[in-house]
Amino acid sequence: MTMLDRMRRHRGWLKWSLGLVAVTMVIFFIPQDYLRPTTTVGAAPSETIAEVEGRSLTAGDFQQRYLQQVSLLEIADGQRMAVHFGDGLAGSGTHRR
Repeated sequence: MTMLDRMRRHRGWLKWSLGLVAVTMVIFFIPQDYLRPTTTVGAAPSETIAEVEGRSLTAGDFQQRYLQQVSLLEIADGQRMAVHFGDGLAGSGTHRR
């Protein structure tokens, strides 16, 4: 009798055993902090996160400037990509065969 035959014969028992292992793994490997968070992450928008040359920088100011910079970079990258992809289109006449 091969191992595969033995597994086929005990299919029901094997299903329940594997199910028990899966449930046990879910219970033990989910972090407790995920289930019951006790602390907050990040800073309040009015909280000072840095001081540069005597001027305080709040978390809200930083986030606003960061998102503005990301937006500008996306716009610049989008224009560069359009020019780059437009160079090799079949109907544009710029490619060589």
